[in-house]
Amino acid sequence: MEPYDFSDVPSIQRIREMNQQVANSEPDNVLSFITFQQVYSEIDKAYSDLLQSHHLSESRFLILMFLRRAGDHGLSPSMIAQKLSSTKATASKLIRGMAGDNMIEKLASPIDQRSSVVRITQYGNELLDDFLPANFNFVNELFSRLTNDEQIMFSQLLQKLLVNKENENHGN
Repeated sequence: MEPYDFSDVPSIQRIREMNQQVANSEPDNVLSFITFQQVYSEIDKAYSDLLQSHHLSESRFLILMFLRRAGDHGLSPSMIAQKLSSTKATASKLIRGMAGDNMIEKLASPIDQRSSVVRITQYGNELLDDFLPANFNFVNELFSRLTNDEQIMFSQLLQKLLVNKENENHGN
C-alpha cells in the first residue's frame, strides 16, 4: 500500500484495500466521513479566524447573543452555562474573562443579593454590531454555491445524521 499523510485524502480504492483488513467497514461511509471531517475542519478554521479578527471566540459570541436577547434582565451564570451546554466552571471562566474585557458586567441580582446576573455592556453591543455583518457575509459566501433546494436538502441530511447519533446515545 502506498504511504500517505493526513492531508492526503484516500481514494475509494485505497479505502477498499484497507477494508480487507478491517471487518464491518463500509468504504463509501468512510470516504463520506473523511470528506465531512475535512470540510468541517476548513470551515471551522476560517470561522475561528473571523471571530478572532473581531476579538471573539464562538463561546463569547454566543454569550453576547444570549445576553442581547435577554435585554436588561440579563441572565444568571448558571443559565449561561445551560445555554452553552457547558459546565458552570467553564461558563464562570468565560464570564470573568469577558467582564475583564468590558464586554459584559456581572452584578448582584436585584431579587436575591446572593446570586448574580450578567448583562451585556455598551462595548459588548458594539462588538456584536461590528461582527454581525461579517458573520452574515461569511455564512452567505459559504452557502452561495448551493441552490435553495440544495440548502434545504443539506439541512435535512445533517438533521438525519444528528438523529442517528441521538438514537445511538439513547440505546436505540
